[in-house]
Amino acid sequence: MSPSGFSGPLVPAINIVVLGESGVGKSSIVDKFLFNAQWVRYDAVGTSPFGTESTSDRFNVEVDGQRYFLLFNDINATPIRLQQPGLVHSFQDKSLNVADGVLLLYDIGDIQTFDHIIQWGWEYVCACRTGHSKFGCILVGNKLDLVQGENKEKRQVPQSLAEEWASMVGVKSFEVDRFDREKLQDVMRDLVRSVKWAERRNKEDLEMMRDEEDTKPMTVSEESKQGGHRRNLSLLQKVRKAWPRLQSKSRTAS
Repeated sequence: MSPSGFSGPLVPAINIVVLGESGVGKSSIVDKFLFNAQWVRYDAVGTSPFGTESTSDRFNVEVDGQRYFLLFNDINATPIRLQQPGLVHSFQDKSLNVADGVLLLYDIGDIQTFDHIIQWGWEYVCACRTGHSKFGCILVGNKLDLVQGENKEKRQVPQSLAEEWASMVGVKSFEVDRFDREKLQDVMRDLVRSVKWAERRNKEDLEMMRDEEDTKPMTVSEESKQGGHRRNLSLLQKVRKAWPRLQSKSRTAS
């Protein structure tokens, strides 16, 4: 039986990667979502990406009338970004390559974690995607509970700044309280919706590519195969062009 209490036949599985810098609360929010508790030592690394032979990192959730089986893997971006000596990150690369959805996580009270995840983190995810297929993605600011009330001056990442970047790359932005499981569940449901949207678009792109190959096999085929790659490069260039402006805003806000 899964942590959610459901039993019975397996339902469609969705592989989710939670990517963020050290200390942003990756394992904490997954534990809260899975078990409604903090500091649970769930098995994020099983015998294959997403621990397919372990039951501790799985969760059944219903979204828009359909039940899905979520598998989680959290990845610490810091050692990969810093290219620490001796680090072999082929497992992380593979996990991101096959992930259906990616949750980009930052700490609302630490502007550097935001800067790193929207610049380096986003590009790392895109670089890991073989074929540059579309994937579900959301941007999440964690530790909202630590920047509210009399602690509001501790906020370093304005919500409007995160929303602006998310809108620019076509994803949704959220802020979560580490102890609000209901909000986390809503966020995960939105990630599932993003995954299903990406699946539909990938299917449409594949059908379009096949139609073009049928009509102009010698000229359109290669152009179609490169289409997704060019779109991804165009999006990355757009992000890079806007980066100085966003960075200036974040520095001013902090």
